[in-house]
Amino acid sequence: MINKFLSNIKITGRTVVLPLLISVLMLAELTVPAFGEVVPVGGKNIQEPDVTAKGAILYCVNTDKVIYSKNTDTKFLPYSITKLMTALIAAEKLPMDEKVTVSKKAAEQGGSTMSLQEGEVVTVKQLLYGTLILSGNDAAYALAETCGGTEEHFVKMMNDRAKEMGCTSTHFANPNGLTDDISSHYTTASDFLKITKAAMDNSVVKKISGTRKYSMSATNKREEEVFKTHLPLHNNKKSGVVAGKTGFWDEENCTVAVYYDKNNLEMIEILLDDTEKERPNDMKALFKYGSKVVPGFRAAEKGEVEGKLWIAGGAITRVPVVAEKSVYSYPANNKKSSVKTKLVRNKNVSGPLKKGQTVGTLKVYTSGKLTASTPVKAARDVRKGWFPSKLYISNLAFVIIMLVLLLICLLVRIRKINSARRRRKRRRKGKRRQGRSGR
Repeated sequence: MINKFLSNIKITGRTVVLPLLISVLMLAELTVPAFGEVVPVGGKNIQEPDVTAKGAILYCVNTDKVIYSKNTDTKFLPYSITKLMTALIAAEKLPMDEKVTVSKKAAEQGGSTMSLQEGEVVTVKQLLYGTLILSGNDAAYALAETCGGTEEHFVKMMNDRAKEMGCTSTHFANPNGLTDDISSHYTTASDFLKITKAAMDNSVVKKISGTRKYSMSATNKREEEVFKTHLPLHNNKKSGVVAGKTGFWDEENCTVAVYYDKNNLEMIEILLDDTEKERPNDMKALFKYGSKVVPGFRAAEKGEVEGKLWIAGGAITRVPVVAEKSVYSYPANNKKSSVKTKLVRNKNVSGPLKKGQTVGTLKVYTSGKLTASTPVKAARDVRKGWFPSKLYISNLAFVIIMLVLLLICLLVRIRKINSARRRRKRRRKGKRRQGRSGR
């Protein structure tokens, strides 16, 4: 009965290909990535904040655009943000481990200091921390003497470098900003933005000016000491302030140059002729404004499924993953097509897995450049797979493959039966013809 049924089935190329195609499509469905949507953020049209600082500028590093400006070409006293230029030149010219013997003149510098003593032996690295964290006028002066030989020669180096940067309304009279004489020591918000950009491009200056606390080892004149930053908002990790320098003359005359990096949005802010009381408020107001008006995209959202990773050893081998944190992209051309994401599996990760286990990284590329990343975690438990899972074949895929193989075997069997049937028919016909011819 069964053989009769099978013998009536015709085997053609289409008969074989169709089930194979169906099975391939079923397997392909298991491997389609389901990347999260890239969603526009920012780009709002809101009123500019009214800051107390008489000169200010807010610049977006991502888009290379100034997004807020106030009296950007008016000359103001920079005060201690001058030290960013001093630190930049010293970091470029001097070895970090070079020993410096503090001179009498350096030790006698007034105002904010790191309490250097004449004859004290310190390193360039220690002087940089003292200059940028403690705003030490003595430390900045010692760096100037070490780098330039004399204060006068170093100041010339500072002014020459400012001109190289394109600063047209900046002039320095000393290496630490300890003066209230605007006739010889001045800058503008637009000029100091150029200086700050160069300083933040220097990894040493950015790292040191972004240090919250530094332990200075003992010298021949002092015991071990701990320095703490003067930078407003920096101790609050949620503020976005990651590096920079303050300037202070008195409560009514303050400055700041800061670098902001939060949710992958990077900005530089310069405030000149501000008050000590309003300076942190101005900083927050401008950064809040910038975070709302700069257009960008959310490339991944915390807790949302962002795709699937190939992972061997589990009952399923394409594991859905969720982002550990939200990540953003701010392409200069503001085009969604400039934002790409890529999932990368961690090494030595295999099933079984627990929900929430870190299994890889989602990388965000903006205009082809890696700009952000976040760990990704398994979105579900994955039990141990059968042996084929070691070859990235899930249990379901293995079942489908076996069914397809069985179907192929069945079709081959049918083909053989049909072939045998046709041969028998041909033999019977041949015998009948022979019988008729024999008569």
